[in-house]
Amino acid sequence: MGIDPNKIALVKLCLEDAGFKDIKTKQFQEVFVFNNGKNGYELNFHRSYIDDISESKLKKEIESRIIPKLKESPDKRISVSEEELQVMNRNSD
Repeated sequence: MGIDPNKIALVKLCLEDAGFKDIKTKQFQEVFVFNNGKNGYELNFHRSYIDDISESKLKKEIESRIIPKLKESPDKRISVSEEELQVMNRNSD
């Protein structure tokens, strides 16, 4: 079973509202690949995190923790779990 399509739409909307573009999902829709016009980003949600979190809490987490971390980490991959936001180098596409 895939991720709740409402959560996928919510993540995309929050990223668009923060100025990110060309947002695409890959690998079972847990990974979002996008850019801000200059830099590329990858946002990877651990499956248990995205499955278990409510939409309202997901929105709050994206706006308060994830977007700021993305903006301070250009050309990086952010991995999101219950415990942490981990910043890593992106894999080549």
